[in-house]
Amino acid sequence: KLEKRGCRAFSTEVSAAQPIPVRAQQLALQVDQILQETGAAKVNIIAHSMGGLDARYLISSLNYADRIVSLSTVSTPHRGTPLANWVLSKDHQLGGQILRLLLDLMARLTNGTTTFSKVDVTAALSNLREDYLERDFNPKNPDNPKVYYQSWAGKALQSRQNVIKAILMDTYDLIYESRGENDGMVP
Repeated sequence: KLEKRGCRAFSTEVSAAQPIPVRAQQLALQVDQILQETGAAKVNIIAHSMGGLDARYLISSLNYADRIVSLSTVSTPHRGTPLANWVLSKDHQLGGQILRLLLDLMARLTNGTTTFSKVDVTAALSNLREDYLERDFNPKNPDNPKVYYQSWAGKALQSRQNVIKAILMDTYDLIYESRGENDGMVP
């Protein structure tokens, strides 16, 4: 739809599950390539989920503010997600089982099918923990005044008929108990 409005749009690809600095470096290479290919001085980034954190790291820690006009994030866990805390917790046997399932799923989904197929689900989840975002990531990656920021989030519909809600019903309820409204993954 952006291209129909006269915009040049590019889709970037980073590792499905790696620490934010690794993914941000992968994003940096692609932003540089887009800038070189188009001759543009800057780009606008629209990022979903953990990609928003990658882009924030790109801007602040990798000093890309001079190459980014705006960052629009969609359902990005800027304050982390209790799901990461829960899955990584040693107190929950089910959390360990979910982690193993995620590791297996990520290995199957990325087995040679993506440019950046190496995965480290545990490291990625560690970067989504609430305490990590609050105490480490956010203070080190503040908004840069040269870049326009906006963030969009959703909330799961209360209807049990909603397909997304059905898939994420348990996680929605788990997060709702401690954080309130959420989309099934991000408060």
